[in-house]
Amino acid sequence: MKTRDRLRLFFKPWFVAFCLLYLINRFLIKETGVQFFDHNLDDLLAVPVVLHLSSFAMSLIYKIPEYEISTIQIIITVIYISLLFEVFLPKYSIQYHSDIADVCCYAGGGLIYRLLSLKRK
Repeated sequence: MKTRDRLRLFFKPWFVAFCLLYLINRFLIKETGVQFFDHNLDDLLAVPVVLHLSSFAMSLIYKIPEYEISTIQIIITVIYISLLFEVFLPKYSIQYHSDIADVCCYAGGGLIYRLLSLKRK
C-alpha cells in the first residue's frame, strides 16, 4: 500500500474532527458550566479515537488495507476502558472518580465508532 493511501486511511475526516474537538475541549476551553462539555465530551470521543488508532495499527501489522474492528472487539474495548477508568483507577488514585455517565459515554463512543466504520456498500 502506498504512503498516500495509508495517510488517507489514517486521516479520515471524522477522526480528524474528533481529535480537534478533543484537543479544543481539553486544552482551550475551560469550565463552561455545561456538564456534558466539562465532564463527558472527552469520554465520548475517546473510544472512537482509540479504536480508529487500533484499526490503523492492525491494518499495518496484518497488511490489510482497511482492517475492520468487529462488534465484539468494540464491546470488549468499552468494557476494558470502563473498568480501567471507572473501577480500578479510582481505587488507587484520587485523580480519578467513578461516574456512570462516563460509562454511558464510552458505550456511546463505541456505538458511534461502529456506525462510522460500517463499510459503505
